[in-house]
Amino acid sequence: MPAPVSLFPVVIGHDDVKERFARILHAGRVAHGYLFLGSAGIGKALFARELFKAILCAAPREDGGGACGACPACHKIDHDNHADARRFAPPEGKRLFPMEEVRRLQEFLALKSLEGGAKCALVEAADLMSPVAANALLKTLEEPPPRTHLVLLAEEARRLLPTMISRCHIVRFAPLAAGEVAGVLDALARRRAPASGPPPSRLEEPPEEAEPEEGAGAAPADLSQLEPEERAWLAA
Repeated sequence: MPAPVSLFPVVIGHDDVKERFARILHAGRVAHGYLFLGSAGIGKALFARELFKAILCAAPREDGGGACGACPACHKIDHDNHADARRFAPPEGKRLFPMEEVRRLQEFLALKSLEGGAKCALVEAADLMSPVAANALLKTLEEPPPRTHLVLLAEEARRLLPTMISRCHIVRFAPLAAGEVAGVLDALARRRAPASGPPPSRLEEPPEEAEPEEGAGAAPADLSQLEPEERAWLAA
């Protein structure tokens, strides 16, 4: 089995989650439904994107199921335009996840794969669904179409139906340390920097007294300078 870090190179931190999914991918046993729990901006959606790449990659690595990162499928997922991978979220300006969005999800999953593989769906703010929407999604979790994979994102499990939780494999994302948040922004800055000259600074080293106490998470990172697609994946 390859090293977990090598399977998820863009994901900083969350080593326990990487190890878990490295084993899953190596065994070829990706489940139908996962519930990613953790605070906003912690990297849940980014990890889901990398998981979808591993599932849909056209040239998966020979050493254990990781995505190549270079094929057309991987590039499409990076740019949110793969026909078999979709994100579903509350409409802009709306707090609750509406029934209409669940219908769109169900219609997407019911259609045959356009690229001949599995279908993957990311459901953001699953803990902010209306009761009608939550019950409709529960039916999909109970009777999933073949070769479909759902990842639900939520901050608080207590706001979800207990029956929804029972139909998903729970994955908990712990808060990132301040140094790991700095690493995320620095990696993005380096990727976007011009070929000549040093990359712009995205996050200054926190002063010693600003380090979080043991057990406390870092404050959410300021993502306002990032490109929209980068910000979307890092905000959930």
